[in-house]
Amino acid sequence: MSTSDDAQPEVTDGWLGRVLSERYRLGSLLGEGAMGRVYDAEHVMMRKRVAVKILHAELTRVPEVVSRFEREAMAAANIDHANVAAATDFGKLEDGSIYLVLEFVEGRSLRQELQPGPVSVPRALHIVRQMASALVAAHAIDIVHRDLKPENVLLVHKAHDPDFVKVLDFGIAKVPVSATAGPVSQPGAPITRVGMVFGTPEYMAPEQALGKEVDCRADIYALGVILYELLAGVRPFDEHHELGVLGQQLSRPVPRVADRAPGVDVPEPVEALAHRLLKREVSERPGSALEVVRALDGLLAQYAPELLTTTPGSIPGTASYPSLASYALSPDSAARAELEGAPSLSPRTLSSPEVAQGLVSEAVHSEASGAGLLPVSMPDDWLSPLRRQLPPRLRALPAALLLAVPAGALLFGLMVVVLTWAFAVTREPEAPEVAASASGAASSPVVTPSNSASAEELDAARRDGLDALTKLSALYPEDARVQSELARAHGLRKEYAKAVEVTERALDLSPELVSSPGVASTLWVAAQDDVSQDAAFALLQGKMGAKGADILYDLVTTQGVKRSVVNRAEKWLTTPEFQKNSSPALNIAVALRQAKTCQQRAGLLMRAKNVGDKRALVYLHRFATPTGCGGNGRRDCNPCLRSGDALKTTIEAIEQRVK
Repeated sequence: MSTSDDAQPEVTDGWLGRVLSERYRLGSLLGEGAMGRVYDAEHVMMRKRVAVKILHAELTRVPEVVSRFEREAMAAANIDHANVAAATDFGKLEDGSIYLVLEFVEGRSLRQELQPGPVSVPRALHIVRQMASALVAAHAIDIVHRDLKPENVLLVHKAHDPDFVKVLDFGIAKVPVSATAGPVSQPGAPITRVGMVFGTPEYMAPEQALGKEVDCRADIYALGVILYELLAGVRPFDEHHELGVLGQQLSRPVPRVADRAPGVDVPEPVEALAHRLLKREVSERPGSALEVVRALDGLLAQYAPELLTTTPGSIPGTASYPSLASYALSPDSAARAELEGAPSLSPRTLSSPEVAQGLVSEAVHSEASGAGLLPVSMPDDWLSPLRRQLPPRLRALPAALLLAVPAGALLFGLMVVVLTWAFAVTREPEAPEVAASASGAASSPVVTPSNSASAEELDAARRDGLDALTKLSALYPEDARVQSELARAHGLRKEYAKAVEVTERALDLSPELVSSPGVASTLWVAAQDDVSQDAAFALLQGKMGAKGADILYDLVTTQGVKRSVVNRAEKWLTTPEFQKNSSPALNIAVALRQAKTCQQRAGLLMRAKNVGDKRALVYLHRFATPTGCGGNGRRDCNPCLRSGDALKTTIEAIEQRVK
């Protein structure tokens, strides 16, 4: 449970100082709600700080409330994820009182963070990404939260992350019926019924507000409301409107952020994700929280790569830059994931026991080892260094078995040595074959290790961080994948100059890495850092070829990039080197951008029609508006484009091609 900046003052009541079940000594009152009180407490034997939630005495006689309280215990106890406040105990006292013991979390609620207004786009994506990751764990065991809202999300300061998320309060969660049998509820009794409405109206999906059966996509809708609110500072629908929230949901499209919060600027791909999470029809929303995580990783890579979490077991191809938003938001993302070797998880497969077990034990647990998340727990014994060198699946082996394996290998090795020696002494001596050094002296044979790290080695080093990747780089100096991961690790430490240096080494080893999202992300950030800028620009203008030109163009056209960086990148767009490096599609977009007169723009239309992409459309749509010039901006800037339909057919051709 939690404390917060606005926790209620300590009051005197009959529970203060009591010891529950000979284990939990209650301290100060942390807060009180409709269902019960929450106390700061300590486990008397373990000296561990916990939070204890006690159901109000008068409510212990209301079966539905008791079931709801137990439901919170069941859900919080079964979701094993770093971003979920865990429940550790649940019990009933002799006087009939029911209590729940929760992880003690000290932080501030997301509602408090929203009081001043919207937060930055990177921060919003980082917070919501963690919430989505927590939902992956919950949905994997068929638990739907149903009351996701800022009041139920705490931000705590953990390691270097001031916005580490803890999701709270599964009191009205939809839990599988098989999980409800316990000391309080009737075994097998259903805890929800179709037609019953649970939740907070402003964050409810339409189907939930109508009392229909809900699945994980109801939580995804609530996540969309929270993302929208973080970006805009207000929710998408005004609760004071005469139609009410539900009436607006059913009859109106989701308003754009600019309409609800004039002056707030949100990048189009980010707003597009929020709108997709808020689709009225359930089938039009992402099919799983895992798909939302993919989309958020793509956006983080584009707008805040330093906050991006890449972990073993995460979805290949989602943590990349640039232009990932279209991939992450596309309806066939599951098919794309399958092509890349990633699991494709629908709501049905997410709810199956087999997938639940595998997802929680591998993908979900591995989430905890990424940047800003809790590290995977390792045994605190003298075998820990050995365990860290093993593949993830072997780390949990008992100590006896871990020792038996190397002992057996050592015994086998000794036998081989003895047999080899015995065979050698019985052979006729032969002229030795030695390798000659450059000076003519004999030298010992050189043992050449494998040139490439195994997938397990790379995963383990990526998880363990910069030091482990540095050691792996020394072992495999010719492995471009290792060098690329090492560069990214330096980037996450904000050691951008070193990141660029290692990136260049990786590109020398494997020129194909110019297409790597990780390389692009590293150079994107490094190009905006004063220390590493020169080296990053040199790579972007040279070895990165067409991909480098794309990134430099994005630096010019992305809001929030420093003016000095924009000017430097834009100056290069006018050079012959840019003409040589850029793709035809980018070349025409820049030509349209730089054209000064209507006649110049008209002369570019045929080329744009043949090779232009979405970047060209930005300028063509601008040309199609018959205003923008003159002192009052009302004069037509491009009157020569109004005669004939060349501009219209060019726009239509490109739109058809980029669908």
